[in-house]
Amino acid sequence: MSQKKAWLESFVRSAAGLLLVAACAVSPSRAYAAEPKAPAPLTEVLSGEAKRSYEEGKLLAADGDFVGAYAKFARAYELAKDPRLLWNMAACEKERRHYGKATRLIKAYLARGGASLSAETRLRAQATLQTLEGLVSRVTLTGLPDGARVSVDGELLATAPFSEPLLFDLGQRQLRIDAQGFDPFEQRVEVPGNQTIDLVPQLTRSSTVAQLAVTTNVAVADILVDGKKVGTGSWTGSVEAGRHQVEVTAVGKKTYRESATLPSKAQRTLHVSLDDEERVRPRWQRLAGWGALGVGAGGVVTGAILASMAMSQRSSLDCPDNICPVGTDPAAISEYDTLRTGSTIAFIAGGTLAAAGAGLLWVIPPLGKEAPIRATVGLSGLTLGGSY
Repeated sequence: MSQKKAWLESFVRSAAGLLLVAACAVSPSRAYAAEPKAPAPLTEVLSGEAKRSYEEGKLLAADGDFVGAYAKFARAYELAKDPRLLWNMAACEKERRHYGKATRLIKAYLARGGASLSAETRLRAQATLQTLEGLVSRVTLTGLPDGARVSVDGELLATAPFSEPLLFDLGQRQLRIDAQGFDPFEQRVEVPGNQTIDLVPQLTRSSTVAQLAVTTNVAVADILVDGKKVGTGSWTGSVEAGRHQVEVTAVGKKTYRESATLPSKAQRTLHVSLDDEERVRPRWQRLAGWGALGVGAGGVVTGAILASMAMSQRSSLDCPDNICPVGTDPAAISEYDTLRTGSTIAFIAGGTLAAAGAGLLWVIPPLGKEAPIRATVGLSGLTLGGSY
């Protein structure tokens, strides 16, 4: 381990680029603390979780796991805010060939380190920045709307607007731009390094049209979209992206209604099966039916009473086989005949009305549609309208 440390420190003194490797393998406070007033080593300054994360990061870096080491150093920095941890993070990014990120971290290290950095440390950091400039290109993106997200090789890099050019690492890079209201933009970019690249991405506005189709089980059903009839039986068409009210109607069927929300470029099909309408007898038909049934029942009861009275009257007469002897009181015979005839008429009329009422209520189909009663008040008084 002592040989490895000596080897790393030898390269630190000879090459600014390899200085980053040494920064991950050993404490920055040891690597650069050359002045008497240098801050205390990180192992003495940090405490708790920040110190544990820092120590774990050093072990991971020494083992070559720079992804894990970066995460540990970043956590330590989040907790302690010591700018020297930015140097360790930059070293990890450099080893991962993320030269643009390493550049930004070293700039932050120099800016936030302030007076705590010795002149020698600052010179070496600046020399490292100069070395990294040959490994990145500054890219300007013109014409992007605010909020546009710029990703490189699948990783989010920045969000517009930008205060300075973006740094792209050396090599072939996949640029992607996502902006609200526009289709995603992608482009392969060759990054030679140490150059400025000007790009003007041509963003295409997203289509606001969606496709909607409606099919029904009734060939003559009317299809309405947002209250406007668009077809019969089945229909397919383009609509603006967003929410739409779909309605399907047919005579004798229950009306179908649905609110359909369609994103841009979406395709949706509604399969509508209309159920039979449960027809309600109009109020006048119900009233007439119950009225006829009631009157008919009253007629049958009246006929029964008259028949009972006629039987009682007959029993008082000595008229076997409806043949009365001479001398029978004519008035009594006339009363009997009247009661018998009235009973017959009441039975027939009552039964007929009762049958008609039952038919209106339960047998005959609805005669017309139910309409509400409408009440209006005018100069002539209260007027009722509708079916009742």
